[in-house]
Amino acid sequence: MHIPLSYSYRNLWTRRLTTILTASGMALVVFVFAATLMLAAGLRETLVQTGSFDNVVVIRRSAQSEVQSGIERAQAAIVETLPQVAY
Repeated sequence: MHIPLSYSYRNLWTRRLTTILTASGMALVVFVFAATLMLAAGLRETLVQTGSFDNVVVIRRSAQSEVQSGIERAQAAIVETLPQVAY
């Protein structure tokens, strides 16, 4: 059985609120997914381009990665005084 296209359009127009909310929800999901991918790509590119063989990464004990870590100035000053650190 073939359903006429005019029936589908008339159904969408009759249920305007549901149609608008469904389209808005789908657009919001796509936007959040794209924004997450853009943030991840930007962070990855930043971390790769700023790397150098002379640099060292100091992370705190409970951190899983350098992004989650943070050290205070006093702790950084202690690390700078170590004999293994070049100036």
